[in-house]
Amino acid sequence: MTEVKEGLLYTKEGIWVEITGGKARIGLSDRAQEELGEVIYVQPPVVGRHIARNEEIGAIESFKAISPLISPLSGKVLSINQALEGEPSLMNSSPYSDGWLADIEIEDHGDFGKMLSAERYRSI
Repeated sequence: MTEVKEGLLYTKEGIWVEITGGKARIGLSDRAQEELGEVIYVQPPVVGRHIARNEEIGAIESFKAISPLISPLSGKVLSINQALEGEPSLMNSSPYSDGWLADIEIEDHGDFGKMLSAERYRSI
């Protein structure tokens, strides 16, 4: 059964967002990784780069497809998950913990109003 973790925000495209203080950690939801299939390569966003909400900031490649990574919020990329470089399949095996994508400094808290609660994400 697909896990939708409580306490996170989600985009319709399957990106989860965890807010901690002034930063947000993003990753690929369990449902999105299942639809994508086995992840074989991750092109992460560039650390230090300012990104805008709905901007393509990287890509996720599986045996099925190459999917653009669309930012759920505006801000500055603080860090990326270096572990994905050597083991991109962490996005499949541990999408909500070891398979996170990036930490972003929050610029506009209004971006969160455009995301879905866990309950709403489950229903789409």
